[in-house]
Amino acid sequence: MMIYHRRNTLRKKRAGFPPTLTVSAGFTLVELLVTISIISVLASVILTNINSAREKARIGAGKHLYAQLDSTLNEVVGKWSFEEGSGSTVRDGSGYGNNGTINGGASWPTASQCGLELRGCLSFNGTNAYIVFGQILPPSPTQPFTFAAWVNITSPTSAGGTYWKTIIGTHISLAQIAINNLTVNMGQNGGGGWWITGGDIALGRWHHIVGVYDGAKASLFVDGRRTSGPTTHAFSNSHGQTVIGSYRADFGAELMNGVIDEARVYSEALTAYEIQQMYGEGASTHRVAENPN
Repeated sequence: MMIYHRRNTLRKKRAGFPPTLTVSAGFTLVELLVTISIISVLASVILTNINSAREKARIGAGKHLYAQLDSTLNEVVGKWSFEEGSGSTVRDGSGYGNNGTINGGASWPTASQCGLELRGCLSFNGTNAYIVFGQILPPSPTQPFTFAAWVNITSPTSAGGTYWKTIIGTHISLAQIAINNLTVNMGQNGGGGWWITGGDIALGRWHHIVGVYDGAKASLFVDGRRTSGPTTHAFSNSHGQTVIGSYRADFGAELMNGVIDEARVYSEALTAYEIQQMYGEGASTHRVAENPN
């Protein structure tokens, strides 16, 4: 049997020959189906590339707005994006020159391991890795401050089986934000210590963790939401050197086991609105990848 497209008529072939289905233009039905399939695949590839370009533009805009927020907050005194990729020095982007020195086995994951468009992060092994800085905050124990960082915990325990993992702290005063068995904490570690606790996190996911002290009261924020405080507390000692990944500067203690990105120290107490903004702008760059190691 033959089909002629123009006349839309059916004609039988001579007896003894099997019927065939053709199109007057010379394409068999199989060829026509293959052509349609190819067109569908090409359309799918084009759509995927468009969506990928849009996602990269959205994430890039989020990173830019995150940097803009930093520039509007005049009291950022330490700003570390961990984009060096190698070496033992962590460069400060605040303009105050508060660079840090890496101790122990911290490593630099690739940009793809950190996550799409993050460009860099720093991995702490939970055994001997931490970063020591100089005197960043004024030494007064009533000095307002904000500690903030994006954190991805890779193991619930660190060296010695401890569940405590320090994010950012200051030596002597022992002020710190930390994670204990996947629960976020802020307080004074030792010397008549105190803690406020609030907000559980998940392994292998990026979380934005912020500790705020206004000179008298402390608050915790996890992923843009206040989880504890404001609660009245006082630090018994002056602030000393700033440390990331350990609560002491002279040796590693309660070490971080995970990945840190976009760590910040402010010499002021950020408002809940500013913290929500910071989380909102950074979330687009950190939610796109999990398990960076």
